[in-house]
Amino acid sequence: ISNTWSAYIKVVYDSAYSATQARATVTVGVYYNKKHNHGVHYDTAFISGVKSTNTSIKNYTKPGTYQKDAGSYLAIATRTLYFNKTTSAYTGKVMGGVGKGGGDWQGSSQTSYSFTVPALAKYTIKYNGNKTGAKNVPSQQTKYYGKNITLSKTKPTVDDWTFTKWNTAANGSGTSYAAGATFKANANTTLYGQWSNQNPPYIEDIGEPTISDYSTESGYAIK
Repeated sequence: ISNTWSAYIKVVYDSAYSATQARATVTVGVYYNKKHNHGVHYDTAFISGVKSTNTSIKNYTKPGTYQKDAGSYLAIATRTLYFNKTTSAYTGKVMGGVGKGGGDWQGSSQTSYSFTVPALAKYTIKYNGNKTGAKNVPSQQTKYYGKNITLSKTKPTVDDWTFTKWNTAANGSGTSYAAGATFKANANTTLYGQWSNQNPPYIEDIGEPTISDYSTESGYAIK
């Protein structure tokens, strides 16, 4: 086969196909090393992907004889494979091959192509005590696109104040989350602690004043 023809694959790879998937469009065919009077009579062609969502796809073609000049290509089949993105980048691989069942050109040939499937987008969730003297503020967390996380169950503390919740705005006007709640947003986010005062100022109720509570300029009480 090496003296006459070999399989080839053409790959159009799109690592940014979507937020959660990469895509490889694969064409398999025959490359002619030299011209032959009878061409290549192929029986099958296949395309498959390692770690793709649709692995081991086979495309069985109708037998056919094709005459091509040396140095030319004959495309036989095309398939699109998808690769799910995970929390870590990994190596994806596609393979293609052509087989011939008989005659003076019997045999098979296959080839492959590898590429990097990028990781899901990553976001940082930070916690801000949002109060002077706040202690036990949780450490930041990492979130990946499309994957929910559980917020820290740790509640910060401040003397004379009670932690009530987290909020995406320091003044509490944003979205609120309880400690340990599920967080779904795909964005870098800072969560601000919200507080209630344990000891509000005491104001004594002295009632309504009466006229006897006032004195004249001469110092005598009015009766």
